Amino acid sequence: MAFDADSEVIPLDYNFATLAKRYPGRYPTLEGVEGTVPEPSDEAVQAFQQALARATRELLPKDIDEDDPKAVAKAMRSMPEDTWAKVDVKIIDALAELTAGSPTRDQIAALPFRLRRKFITWVQKELMDPEGSNAATKV
Repeated sequence: MAFDADSEVIPLDYNFATLAKRYPGRYPTLEGVEGTVPEPSDEAVQAFQQALARATRELLPKDIDEDDPKAVAKAMRSMPEDTWAKVDVKIIDALAELTAGSPTRDQIAALPFRLRRKFITWVQKELMDPEGSNAATKV
């Protein structure tokens, strides 16, 4: 069996238009939005992962023991309200840099919270542990 790069991983296809269709008028930024995230460079993937790690670290106070779940939970409960929003902006910016405009930053930001989290997680998973295409399956 030969290695065929075109059939080894699935394209990073996305479709946000279905959300706009489900809720007419609620997500106008997402109407007709579907496409493929361009295959990112090694440097872009590393920059994305580093930006996510930085954003996560910035949530916690500098003196916190990150190995102590109770201390982390307590610190997270006592954070200023705008902390999560600031971190979310950094994560959206990092993802938008990685996707190189497909989808755009505004389109990513327009996703409702749960779907945005799922999209971010999906992109991370596909970059670090890509799914193979069905075309590569031999019977």
